Amino acid sequence: MYIPGCDNESKLLRKTLMQNCNLMAVLVFRSISESVRSRLKSLEDVVNAGFMTYAEMETYKAVQSDVNLYWLPGLWFSHRLREAQARGRIIDSYGAQLIMKELLEFRSKCGILWSYDWVSIPLVYTQVVTLSTYSFVIACIFGRQCIDNGSKDISIDAYFPLWTVLQILFYMGLLKVAEHMINPYGEDDEDFDLSYLLNRHSKVINLGTSILTSDRCPPMEDACLQIAAGTGIQTHKTAERISLENRFTQRLTELYSTGKEENHQTRKPEENLSTISLNVDLHTVSPLRMSPVDVKQSSGDSAWSHDGVFMERI
Repeated sequence: MYIPGCDNESKLLRKTLMQNCNLMAVLVFRSISESVRSRLKSLEDVVNAGFMTYAEMETYKAVQSDVNLYWLPGLWFSHRLREAQARGRIIDSYGAQLIMKELLEFRSKCGILWSYDWVSIPLVYTQVVTLSTYSFVIACIFGRQCIDNGSKDISIDAYFPLWTVLQILFYMGLLKVAEHMINPYGEDDEDFDLSYLLNRHSKVINLGTSILTSDRCPPMEDACLQIAAGTGIQTHKTAERISLENRFTQRLTELYSTGKEENHQTRKPEENLSTISLNVDLHTVSPLRMSPVDVKQSSGDSAWSHDGVFMERI
């Protein structure tokens, strides 16, 4: 939206910016996930997988540092975005601000993942919980048995420790859940499949920046939209509701037409300035018939009468 254009340079710019964000996620996942690290053991494997170019690998290796440089592709992103804005590729300055805001938010999420893996749970916590759970299970096995209390009679004990079994199942289940929550990016079936996630991101980037562009949008057709809006999904209830709406609309139209005709028949005569000034009823006063001579003769008087009705001069 903010970097328009269907030419090769615009497509390459959009794709490169998105690939930089995806590369940032790849570098973070290589640091926190054993499954991704086993498949992408070196930067050459990252290049062969299509997540990084050879020039980007050389630039990444040229930076000598003992810290994790997962944020370095974000620096390339901001540099390319500034160059695109200087060349006029971004038509709106507010668009560049929004893009940088999204980049910073994505970078902060990657930093949170790296921090959670960096500051791990102390090993003594897991050891204490595991030892306590298994000790409780062993103690319940020996401590909740039936004792004969020195009796010589041999009796068959049909007692089943239901609540003890439920407690053991609950505690062991919570222990297994905690063990999986310590490392949710492993090789187990319950863990997150980060390899599939990265491959999916690459496909969506290629699809959204190179294929699904503005020149691939279908034309707008009003006739087809009207037909589609008129049909919809037809069910039995839909047909009854449409029939009821049609009858209601038809009845409302008939009532409106009948009321309009009655209103037209009983319409009152229109009032004008003469009738308002005379202040007489139009239904009781007959039309005045005066010649121009009579009007001239009566123009000098302040009042005159006609047909027995006293009328003031306007």
